[in-house]
Amino acid sequence: MRVYETMIILDPDLEDSGVRDEVERVKALLEENGGRVRDVDFWGKRELAYEIRHKTEGHYVVITADAEPAAIDEMSRVLKLNDSVFRHKALRLPDSVAQPLS
Repeated sequence: MRVYETMIILDPDLEDSGVRDEVERVKALLEENGGRVRDVDFWGKRELAYEIRHKTEGHYVVITADAEPAAIDEMSRVLKLNDSVFRHKALRLPDSVAQPLS
């Protein structure tokens, strides 16, 4: 398995419970596909660099997970279809940065 870090920007109109529900769906999807979530970091509502869908803010969430590339591809596919997700980006962390789980 490889270590990935995924940043997700969600619609600012979502309540905190809605943001947590969306993150739980992503976590469940990763786990269904053999992944293991290491950490979820809620950055809160922040200003966007540019307007998206006539909105100037978004909820930022960073998820770090161990997964196979196929699981990340499936997660990206599902996030693209979700109307609450403005943008997302998954990056594979270099082996020198990614510490193995004990």
